[in-house]
Amino acid sequence: MKFGKVEISRLIAGCNTFYGFAHFNQILGTVMREYYTQERVCDVLHQCNRFGINTFNYYPAARAPLDLERFQAEGGKMHLIVQGIGDPTDVCKSLKPLAIYHHGERTDQAFQNGGMDRVKEWCKRARDLGVLVGVGTHKPEVLAQVEQEGWDVDFYAGCVYNWTRTREEWSK
Repeated sequence: MKFGKVEISRLIAGCNTFYGFAHFNQILGTVMREYYTQERVCDVLHQCNRFGINTFNYYPAARAPLDLERFQAEGGKMHLIVQGIGDPTDVCKSLKPLAIYHHGERTDQAFQNGGMDRVKEWCKRARDLGVLVGVGTHKPEVLAQVEQEGWDVDFYAGCVYNWTRTREEWSK
């Protein structure tokens, strides 16, 4: 499918399982991190390439940069859609991704704390870097707000579940 000016696979490789982001409990997260060694991560990404999956939802923290470096050194190629944490300038200069989006949990926290103006400013800084820009979230209300306010974004990274519910929301 067309994503900006690039053809990407309709299926995008994710990184949560590689780095233990289970969104269930710490035990599962630990098991995931232990299982997905650097060798296994690279094997999965190479297998994705063999099956035509050419895009990776990349998280630039923990061991991920070393894994990506090894994968690329072994001849692997992926378009990167980066989960943006911190200043988007650093990530865009070093990785030259196809796209970057404001990290979902951080967006959700900003929404809960009345800080969506900071997310909007982050998106504007990312836009100035010449990449596709998105907003990640686990809350449909965030998408509604961004749409209603007409933000200059190209895509959303949204979940089908609401991972960042408050205690009160979970109780309902």
